[in-house]
Amino acid sequence: MHEEIIRSGEPGVGDLSTVQTTRLEEPTDLARSLAAGVILVARDSEEGTLLGEIHACVPEPRAFSQVLSDLTIAVHPAAQGRGIGRQLLEGCLAIVAHQRPEIRRVELIARESNRRAIDLYRKLGFVTEGRLVDRIHSVGGGYEADVPMAWVRSRPEAP
Repeated sequence: MHEEIIRSGEPGVGDLSTVQTTRLEEPTDLARSLAAGVILVARDSEEGTLLGEIHACVPEPRAFSQVLSDLTIAVHPAAQGRGIGRQLLEGCLAIVAHQRPEIRRVELIARESNRRAIDLYRKLGFVTEGRLVDRIHSVGGGYEADVPMAWVRSRPEAP
């Protein structure tokens, strides 16, 4: 699926759709996310085909044990614009909120040109933490910035 996304251009997100979201139990190529992170997949509920996936892991060293990082979302080109990316990200954040109390922060990096994704991340509570100028070599030539963003668990108010 990742190869098809790369061939098609920029991945996108869109409106909500009906999709079954399931936690993977035995991924073979995402061992770090399985060992200390979150992995979700979206499959077509009728055909069972893979529509998208999200994964993130807790980085090393232990000083970062409260961080879920290297977050990656991929949606199959034929399934883009159906809200699958949104569902996957919401599912990931729900797992963090309800099952992973040790995680205080979720990090991702978005291409500056991927405005739809950046807008979605902001709607879901992510904040921009800078701009990494000329970090990405664009397909058509030239360079573009990466935008680091983070969702931070709100702290309970003191009595």
